[in-house]
Amino acid sequence: RDHYDGWMTQLPNVLSGVKINRIEVWITNTSAVTDNTRNLVALTDLGEAKHIKNAHWTAANPTAVPANTANNEYATLTGSLPAVRDITQTGTQLDGIGMTGGDDYEKIESARLLSPSEYRLNADLGYLSLRTALQPDQVLAVAFEYTYKGENYQVGEFSTDLKDNTRSLIVKSLKNTACTPRQGNWALMMRNVYSLGATDVQRERFMLDVKYLSDTTGVYLSYLPIPSMKDQRLLTVMGLDRLDNNARRVPNGYFDFVEGYTVDAASGRVFFPVVEPFGRNLIKAIGDTALARQFAYTELYDSTHTVAKQIAEHNKFRISGKFKATKADEIQLNTTGIPQGSVVVRAGGQLLTEGTDYTVDYNAGTVKILNKSILDAGTPVSCSVESNADYGMQRKTMFGVDFQYDVSKRFQVGGTLMHLGEQPLTSKVAMGSEPLNNTIWGLNMAWKTQSQWLTDLVNRLPFVHTTTPSNINFTAEFAQLIAGRNTGAQGNASYIDDFENAKTDIDISTPQQWTISSTPSMFAESQLTNNVRYGYNRALLAWYVIDPLFTRRSSSLTPGYIKNDVQQLSDPRVREIYASDLYPNKSLNYKDAATLPVLNLAFYPNERGPYNLDPSLDSDGKLRNPAQRWGGMMRRIETSDFDAANVEYVEFWMMDPFTEINGKVPNYTGDLYFNLGEISEDVLKDGRKFYESGLPTDGDRSQVAETAWGLVPTQNAVTYAFNTSSDARRRQDVGYNGLTSEEERTFGAYADYLRTIRPNVRPAVYDSIAQHPSGDQYYYFRGKNWDEQRASILERYKYINNPNGNSAAADGETYASAYKTTPDVEDINQDFTLNEYEKYYQYRVRIDPTAMQVGQNYIVDMRTVNSKTRDGKSPATKWY
Repeated sequence: RDHYDGWMTQLPNVLSGVKINRIEVWITNTSAVTDNTRNLVALTDLGEAKHIKNAHWTAANPTAVPANTANNEYATLTGSLPAVRDITQTGTQLDGIGMTGGDDYEKIESARLLSPSEYRLNADLGYLSLRTALQPDQVLAVAFEYTYKGENYQVGEFSTDLKDNTRSLIVKSLKNTACTPRQGNWALMMRNVYSLGATDVQRERFMLDVKYLSDTTGVYLSYLPIPSMKDQRLLTVMGLDRLDNNARRVPNGYFDFVEGYTVDAASGRVFFPVVEPFGRNLIKAIGDTALARQFAYTELYDSTHTVAKQIAEHNKFRISGKFKATKADEIQLNTTGIPQGSVVVRAGGQLLTEGTDYTVDYNAGTVKILNKSILDAGTPVSCSVESNADYGMQRKTMFGVDFQYDVSKRFQVGGTLMHLGEQPLTSKVAMGSEPLNNTIWGLNMAWKTQSQWLTDLVNRLPFVHTTTPSNINFTAEFAQLIAGRNTGAQGNASYIDDFENAKTDIDISTPQQWTISSTPSMFAESQLTNNVRYGYNRALLAWYVIDPLFTRRSSSLTPGYIKNDVQQLSDPRVREIYASDLYPNKSLNYKDAATLPVLNLAFYPNERGPYNLDPSLDSDGKLRNPAQRWGGMMRRIETSDFDAANVEYVEFWMMDPFTEINGKVPNYTGDLYFNLGEISEDVLKDGRKFYESGLPTDGDRSQVAETAWGLVPTQNAVTYAFNTSSDARRRQDVGYNGLTSEEERTFGAYADYLRTIRPNVRPAVYDSIAQHPSGDQYYYFRGKNWDEQRASILERYKYINNPNGNSAAADGETYASAYKTTPDVEDINQDFTLNEYEKYYQYRVRIDPTAMQVGQNYIVDMRTVNSKTRDGKSPATKWY
């Protein structure tokens, strides 16, 4: 990067003196590929001499070229920390010497080696272009060997350098999980490359220009409105016009099309010959630093793309032009539900034939041009389409009547009346889809007769003689359209846009998408590794949506004792929540349910959560000091780049936690935290990724490793799916510790726990805990056992989120009792890598009666609802 500008000054000759001989490119494996995968330790500072981020490393020589020996990082890790190659110890080893995961290094399990067809390498300039864009949280790492001034240098390790696949390769990180300006490899991402949105771009008739929007004239100029720059086109300032058509170093006012350097025709990308064309390069060209600040768009290079776009005073440059490419054979119609035969395609105004000149995918809404001569000639192609996306969304009424009356054989009169009326499905009508209410009526008459006089008149013409009587026919028609106004539309108006779709929601209320969380970093024990004290403060948290079978009045599945318990069914914690409670002005259509599927969170701070082996219990088996306990759940958010997706806030309605229940008002307080960012996936922290489907079905202990918590598979995950052989589910669906309840009773930490608590708790309590020492047993909310115990609705959901046995088949019941069908894994984002980073934004909502005020504590609205409950009362309930 430091030499890119100088090497590109003499195009078409490159002055680098560098030749990359071979390269291996690795990315995070998100596609479950099993071939050509390795564990990696990707280092940000590897090979760096001048741009070292972590001060722990020192350069061998500030002018050294990139190599493993450019600084002492590689030598230190391979010499003093050989355990860093064990992927289960990588984090512990590197964190121990002051390195930060996600910034200084990335550990990647089963990273995928890209084939040469998946990227393009410029061996002279040393840059890499991927054929497919990376996901925001994917890591990109490389190992390469190059020749410079006759000497060979290497950065990173090739897969052939270390053939033991159980040991991790050390490679150079080009992009970390979080790609932010503070990352040490931020500058390595090229920001002088622009995609044309086409492939196989042709040199013929290729034109490109760079323009600037003038504040004074309001038009785009091909130069900067500065006296010293008015004679220099921006194309020249950016280094894009240095050659003439014969590649001589004489600017000719046109873009220099140099394949492989300024243009990658195959991928349709344009490369500027300077690293920061709108930043540092522009400042240098202007000369006056103070004046250059008005024009230089430095935010493109020191900020994210999303942030840069918001700098309106600098976002005034535009790249324009025209080109010819061979990709434009597919046209998006931007609609679905297209009727067969309704697409009309024209090329240069001439109608094309479907099936010969083009084909239409009516489901996907695309047109593919088959006639290559049209594409080769560059003929403009236009499409028109009739969409029936709204067809059937209106109720139509049409009737008509027609009459004809013969007054005589020679005189007839008639009339027609037709009416078409439409009613929209909803009261909001978009412009262009207004319902009709039109009437058309008309009259017609016809009269005919014979005339001998007319025949005699014609016979007076020369050379004409006839004896047949002449016929006289007279017809007349009249019609009128009476355009009525339909009253079915709200306000008798059409909506240009009601902005109801201006907001896109990311629903995170599905319980099955959440799992028990790792220990938050705000607790001191979160720093412990392979130590059961890590889970000492985890209390029981349950999250669920109450099945309507309990609350639906006509359900035959409701247990009798619950159906007759109107007090329980009126409990605000379990009762039905109607949509009209929170959205009183919302109009429900025929598809909407009258009740809302509410995500319930039930926190029991004095009850053990799963894998809590804290022995400080009272005689009833309850946790002491409940005020210091926590409960947590975590999930993946598919949209990981909040800036690019314009995610602005987390919004939810919460019932007042201090609502009166059976005549009593709760007097507890607490805190609700939201952590958005990178969260450790290591639920039972031991540095190893656990996945249930990796447990051996035959009990072979050679395929697992023993930790303080239990057993962890040692094989790299290929896919997350249970073994389908008989009895396999019983051996694999055992929770995050890899142990069945029987095995827990004799396993070190759990056996010690049972011995410690036995003298302190009542015998019945001990027997209950000894059944499932880790407390991770799953219980479905339905079942004969619950019915026999006459358990309340809240009790039935207490253990619904526990992992041990949560995907087993129905156990003696006539219905499915599994919570999920996939194994529990410590890989929430499904990238086959255990993420141990804790880097997030934290938001705290205080749960306290004095803090529940609009305008503070993140509360923006409050509603009081008086809904009638099953006991006939209408208590006031607050929602925030």
